[in-house]
Amino acid sequence: MALLSRFVNFFFVLAVFAVVLGACASDDSATLSSESVVISVNSGADTTFSDNQEVTAAYFAEEALPGVVPADSTAIRGGGLGDVGVLLVFPGGATGTFTIGDGTTYLSYVAGVGSAYIASSAFGTSATITVTEYGAVGGLIVGTFEASSVVEFVDDSPANSEATLSGSFNVTRDADGQGL
Repeated sequence: MALLSRFVNFFFVLAVFAVVLGACASDDSATLSSESVVISVNSGADTTFSDNQEVTAAYFAEEALPGVVPADSTAIRGGGLGDVGVLLVFPGGATGTFTIGDGTTYLSYVAGVGSAYIASSAFGTSATITVTEYGAVGGLIVGTFEASSVVEFVDDSPANSEATLSGSFNVTRDADGQGL
């Protein structure tokens, strides 16, 4: 009888452990998010902006930021405006490959106080933003970006250095016209 009692207790403890472990696993998955914008400068360490760092993505039918986010474009931002962060802008609201120099594609990265990288055809930058998935509001926008000969600005003046920027994005599309 004692052996049967130990056997029942063992399976009871095992069942409780399985329930607790299952509950912990589901709690962890509820708090983790794959929503992010990742950027690397000169193939160095990645900087990741996740949803708790103000990751936004939205389509704009009208101009949102003069000279930066024109009408009929999508803007993806990781980090705060005027703070450390990345901003990607490409035309329309669909998948495709977009290049700097078409007048509607933009890429910038603020690395810290007084340091920013701006991809611009005016500086000879070669850059592409490739969008592989473009969902409806609430769906995902997924893709990559790469830019070479990006000019670094230090205290609003071009520095004598150039950089290569690359990265990826996997973000939830916000309501149209929202997010900057």
